[in-house]
Amino acid sequence: MELREPYSPEVSALPKSPAAPSVPSPERSAVKTNAMSYDEEEVERSRHFAQALKELKNLRPQLYSAAEYCESSYLYSDQKQA
Repeated sequence: MELREPYSPEVSALPKSPAAPSVPSPERSAVKTNAMSYDEEEVERSRHFAQALKELKNLRPQLYSAAEYCESSYLYSDQKQA
C-alpha cells in the first residue's frame, strides 16, 4: 500500500466564490419571512390600538353621564339629610 500526502491546493488555485446567489438561500428566505411576519404583527398591533382608542372615545359620554348622576345623587342625599 502506497502512502500519499494529503492534497492541499494553493490558495490561488481555489475557485473564487460567486458574488451573490441568484436564488435566495433558505436562511435569507427565513429572515425575510420573519421580517414580514414582524411587519404584519406591527400592523395588527396598530389596528388593535386604534380600535381600543375608538372604544375609549365612545365611552367618554357614558362616563360623563355616570359622573353627573353620581354628583346629583350625592347632592340630593346631602339636601335630604339637612
